[in-house]
Amino acid sequence: MDSGKVLAACLGQSCGRRTLRHVGRRRSVCSDGASISIWSKPVGPLQRVHHVQMGELDDATRSRRDAAPGFDEFFTDEFPKVVAIASVLTGASEVGRDVAQDSMVKAFRDWSKVSELDRPGAWVRRVTINAAVSWHRRNSRERAARSRLRPGVAQPVQPPEYSFWEAVRGLPSRQRAAVVLHHLEDLSVAEVAEILGVAEGTVKASLAKGRARLEPQLRHLWNVEEGS
Repeated sequence: MDSGKVLAACLGQSCGRRTLRHVGRRRSVCSDGASISIWSKPVGPLQRVHHVQMGELDDATRSRRDAAPGFDEFFTDEFPKVVAIASVLTGASEVGRDVAQDSMVKAFRDWSKVSELDRPGAWVRRVTINAAVSWHRRNSRERAARSRLRPGVAQPVQPPEYSFWEAVRGLPSRQRAAVVLHHLEDLSVAEVAEILGVAEGTVKASLAKGRARLEPQLRHLWNVEEGS
């Protein structure tokens, strides 16, 4: 995902003479410093996650694997994308992988129904978004409680890209999901509406409200003066 692109959208596509460069094209930055490319093929660790995850399934579920044609291809195509979505929404790459794995296991266990959907990828994204948003909500409450118990503890300095995503994570859940899907995955308004189960007009409104809420934070982050 390109935070510069969202900034340009928030600021009306123009920032005077300031040139906005892509900051990690189609990449997301988490609180642990990890950067994930959503279009990378699931090789190496991702393949191992696949095999380990399948190996950890119960016998009854594992026995259905041969009767789930198309799932391996589905996993290969979709897993990196839902990892990226979950990592952005939770702010933690390892948690994002766990959330994505859980979503894929749900898809596998109900593959006979999921595979019949027009867009199984939309289904697994919806499951992932709901789980990631719930995790982030719980974690935010826990962090707030810890900060009250340890006032004055200095926070680590984070890169600008992380600050951008932290601002996105501060949006209301529907606005957050719409911004991530539309700008991170470059999905159309119609595709985002299908995934979220809402009307296209609702998505457009969520994107507009999300950009409006992000604008002052992005101006400060990128040192862009108002009116430029």
